[in-house]
Amino acid sequence: MKSDGYLVKPLKSTQEINDLLSAIDTMTFAKRNRFLFLLGINTGLQASDLVRMHVSDILYSSAPIVFEETTRRPRQLHLEAIQAQIKTYTQGMAPSYWLFPSRKRNKQGYVDHIKVRAVYQMFQVLAKLTDRQDLGTQTMRKTYGYFYYLRTKNLANLQQQFNQSTAAYTLQYIDWQVEDEAKSQALDLGL
Repeated sequence: MKSDGYLVKPLKSTQEINDLLSAIDTMTFAKRNRFLFLLGINTGLQASDLVRMHVSDILYSSAPIVFEETTRRPRQLHLEAIQAQIKTYTQGMAPSYWLFPSRKRNKQGYVDHIKVRAVYQMFQVLAKLTDRQDLGTQTMRKTYGYFYYLRTKNLANLQQQFNQSTAAYTLQYIDWQVEDEAKSQALDLGL
């Protein structure tokens, strides 16, 4: 959970999410980075799983099944809330294209997907732009987990999604605090 000497935490409000989106919009490759962030906070996938996705993985279904790289387990995504963003982002992209293409080509001369290192660098830039020391590639996954638990209170399901060994660790991972309990009564993510 630590990255370069600091603790990566989830974003815990729509204001924090919107602040990060505003910062992303000022960056090079803003369209790609914005969609990567939105997909990350809406799926809870690891950055390594996000960067390996093809357009076809999310284009034809609002509830696609993907296979996670680390566990090799299938995971059903629920993308109903971001269908408009998916259509806008993928417009003009062939189904076989990488969802998050790199500007670099691989050894065979083909366009490759961005690497996790690029996502890490994106979050380092975002940390500077927003004057935060708690951002990293796990920010998207932790934010998803935080809002998932805030909305559903289904800790067992979240623990299973994250493939974590204990419920206590899952609560620690999403930085769940006693004061967060009150927020769950009036949740409106609005994204």
